[in-house]
Amino acid sequence: MTDREKTIAIDEDANLAERRAKLARLREEGNPYPNDFSRTHTVRTVVTEHREIPAEALAQRQVAVVVAGRLMAKRVEGAVSFGILEDATGPVQIAVSDEASGKANHAAYAQWDSGDILGVEGILFKTAQGELTIRAHAIRLLAKALRAPADPATDTLKPRPRYAQLMVDADARRLLAVRSRTLQAIRKLFSTTQYMEVETPMLQPMPSADAAHAFQTHHNALDLTLYLRGSAIPYLARLAVGGMEKIFEINRSFCNDDAFVELGYERTVMEIYCAYSGFDYMMGLLELVIARAAKSAVDRTSVRAQGQDVELGQPYARIRLGDAIRGAAGADWSDAQLRDPAFLARQLSTLGVPFDEAGSWGALQVALFRASAAQTLIQPAFVVDFPRDQFALARRSGRDPELAEAFELYIGGQAIAQGASMINDTTELDGRITDPQFVRALEYGLPPASSAALAIDPLAMLLTGSGALRDVIPFPAPQR
Repeated sequence: MTDREKTIAIDEDANLAERRAKLARLREEGNPYPNDFSRTHTVRTVVTEHREIPAEALAQRQVAVVVAGRLMAKRVEGAVSFGILEDATGPVQIAVSDEASGKANHAAYAQWDSGDILGVEGILFKTAQGELTIRAHAIRLLAKALRAPADPATDTLKPRPRYAQLMVDADARRLLAVRSRTLQAIRKLFSTTQYMEVETPMLQPMPSADAAHAFQTHHNALDLTLYLRGSAIPYLARLAVGGMEKIFEINRSFCNDDAFVELGYERTVMEIYCAYSGFDYMMGLLELVIARAAKSAVDRTSVRAQGQDVELGQPYARIRLGDAIRGAAGADWSDAQLRDPAFLARQLSTLGVPFDEAGSWGALQVALFRASAAQTLIQPAFVVDFPRDQFALARRSGRDPELAEAFELYIGGQAIAQGASMINDTTELDGRITDPQFVRALEYGLPPASSAALAIDPLAMLLTGSGALRDVIPFPAPQR
């Protein structure tokens, strides 16, 4: 700890002690945490409805409001004091005075601190500078804050808890609001297209087929090992066997793999399953979902990514996996070369990318794509023709039995979604699925179907223009 950090820690301790002493005095006078206050307006309503009204007209109307929020700043000056009160919708100025509020209320206000939660009843007016202000006729302490809000301008020496950041950073709250609107738009779209939202188990008796490493726990009463799911698709398929043809789920998926540590060990994913459709249908559906989400969340379909304008409202490119690799390398490698494990291993070694020497050509080809080509796909593009062994539940391609009817969607150089036409022939599983209950379900007959998984966190990052996944997750995973 540096000398500056030690000084800050000492100051914080002193401030905490001072506020606790104030709280003790407040308890002697009454309850510093009352629960009998009701507001009539949010700050946004107050501001949007009255900020354009001229000062004289506003004074004549005598508009009464009751608001509540956190005191973010205050200035005590003689007979009149000012402060900034902020709720979830924004800030507004308040004025507290001996004349309007009463000497007792004004004296109490002078003792309160930044961060305290207040309730204010008053009349709107505009200051000489034209700032909309609430002249407080009554003001109450609703919750005493024992720790001061951080100062974004100076408090940069140590990481702040997420809630402390959100308290003082309106833009951080805006990013989460965009994420929320994205989810609302997606749900609204699917509710109007005859899809049913479902919930499937988070704790499963078998790890997901595509989970590199699964978190596991033990059920004591049942003496049973359970795994946090990596995907809902196997359970959505079972529901399709049961006759539920158009279903989706928005929930968490988990990954306990070092290769994905930067993406977080828990991710919000929308997983979709549709009977009597193929992966072409699912690609078209994702185009619609993303464009609709963008329009609803940020009121446009054009966003910025990696320094480029990206249009989300038009059909996306389709690119073969091999062509993406060739394009990134600027080389005219043949399909045979891109299926030769020795050739692929040499390319990975040249790039300095670690790989499993015993890996299949499919695993090596996908590793080469991720290392060399994926980040170059800034404009929306569906990458197709993946090796079949890289999509455990995908149907074999009718054009090439070594490929899968599967895709990954890239925007801004990162994977946003993936999907496939689903296996429904148990003989095509080739032992890749070891869950006997899943195999048994398929034996009852699964309609031809397609599925997709849309990653909500990267989508929200794309729509907000944020530079990090952490910015669009309410409580991101701890960093190393």
